[in-house]
Amino acid sequence: MHGGIDCDDGRFISEISCRFSDRNILENFRAFTEMPAHLRPRIAAFRTNFVDREGWNQIGVKPRVQSLHNHIETLLDMLRHLSPEGTDIARLSEMIEVHDLQEVITNDFTWNDPITKAEKIRIERLAINIIFENHPAKIALWEELCGEALCRRAVGE
Repeated sequence: MHGGIDCDDGRFISEISCRFSDRNILENFRAFTEMPAHLRPRIAAFRTNFVDREGWNQIGVKPRVQSLHNHIETLLDMLRHLSPEGTDIARLSEMIEVHDLQEVITNDFTWNDPITKAEKIRIERLAINIIFENHPAKIALWEELCGEALCRRAVGE
């Protein structure tokens, strides 16, 4: 594996992949690191159509209720229709579009999954860094919304 993944990260990805063997995490990381970096964001966006929101599955709601794509589109619709005057729609739209994109690699972790907040943040950060390897502004946006915010919550700030 390449794409900015060092040996320690590779071992961590393998460990998480073994713990969640039904989610193809290692295979997804390999697939994305092997594709050209400039194509990764577009392919990730396309793959959101095929990733389920896991929380629905875990509580037994069947058949497929909501894909990651549907989730993102629903949030964008809510933003457009419910935001008060003066809301920076463009910036918030960008945040919504990147906030769960790492799930095309990691899948959706929920409260029922045997993963710590620190592990979740780390695996998702590795995934988002691969997807947006050539787009540091998108990584910064994700960090602002997901990475840094989750880290603060994980340590109780």
